[in-house]
Amino acid sequence: MTKNELLNAVVELAHEIDKADSIDFGMLRITEETAYRFVATNLIEDVTAEEDPACQYLLLMATVTHLLVENFVLNQKLLVMVREKKESP
Repeated sequence: MTKNELLNAVVELAHEIDKADSIDFGMLRITEETAYRFVATNLIEDVTAEEDPACQYLLLMATVTHLLVENFVLNQKLLVMVREKKESP
């Protein structure tokens, strides 16, 4: 698989995941497609720089874990902000 084919496959699968947990791009100055392609390109470059498949897998798992924790923390902060707004007079 070429890097371009890999990029297209990653972006397509990411869009499928987004259908279950949609991201609001309304306040951003970039398009959804640009964001997906930018992030996927950087991830592919980082992972394919590693020659050992075990290292590639570990890098992917660490990246996903970091992003999930970051997303979890941001969602918790948003929930706190919403609660505080509801409780304020």
